[in-house]
Amino acid sequence: MGFIVILVNLAYLVFSQVVGIITYFSLKKIPIFAKHTRKLKAFSFVVFLVVLLAPFWDLIIQKGIKTYYENYKMNYTINAYPEKDENGMIESLGVERGAASTTSAYLINQKDLEDLQKEYRVKKFIEYFFMDTFEKVKNDKGEIKIKWNYYKNLGYARVHFNQNPITYEKIKDETEFKARYQVLAKTKKHYFYSETIFEFWDKKKNILMSKSLYVGFPVQNREDKFRTKYLLWWINAGGGVFVLRWLDNTSEVAKKLFGFKL
Repeated sequence: MGFIVILVNLAYLVFSQVVGIITYFSLKKIPIFAKHTRKLKAFSFVVFLVVLLAPFWDLIIQKGIKTYYENYKMNYTINAYPEKDENGMIESLGVERGAASTTSAYLINQKDLEDLQKEYRVKKFIEYFFMDTFEKVKNDKGEIKIKWNYYKNLGYARVHFNQNPITYEKIKDETEFKARYQVLAKTKKHYFYSETIFEFWDKKKNILMSKSLYVGFPVQNREDKFRTKYLLWWINAGGGVFVLRWLDNTSEVAKKLFGFKL
């Protein structure tokens, strides 16, 4: 297989060179071009490069966009910090699904709920989107067992840490948030990339504490690309090649504000 792959890529390299050579000799026959041999060679080389890199044209554009964001758009400013008690805990927190989500396994029993509180350092309650769902069922021995459903999400829930025992209730969506501190997300999808702006709010004081940014670089119809089918296709099968890594400073901002990562 490796030998075939090398042959395919070598064949495409030769094809690109042939196109450049044909361009050179074809234009050389035209008197107006024949007088400028050096420029003609340079132009033919450009044609060779264009053909060679054509299967990666969208990645080249994405790389340019990513470089721009890395250099000019990923900086952030902390305008205010949340108020914390003597234990370093904030009053309450609401996180929109577009910003983060977590597993519903936290909701199974009191210990797991206590772990959720310790992880997010929230005193009163947290509003979060919980993935997966479950139900508690009794087996033939009368033992309580957890039956998981990985095809359905529990959805948004408000977990009350200031109740004993800790309880939770389902809520519709982020429009029902009551938390003092909220992390909200707005996504814009473009052809070559997607941009999500996260806003960290103190709703009690109506202060925008900070903003963060996530930039993704999805490849449209990746499986149908020429490069996927014929060039280095054996690596593409794993899904990791020819895709640019995203940019994201959300966890960094959350860490500085709250002391934990989203």
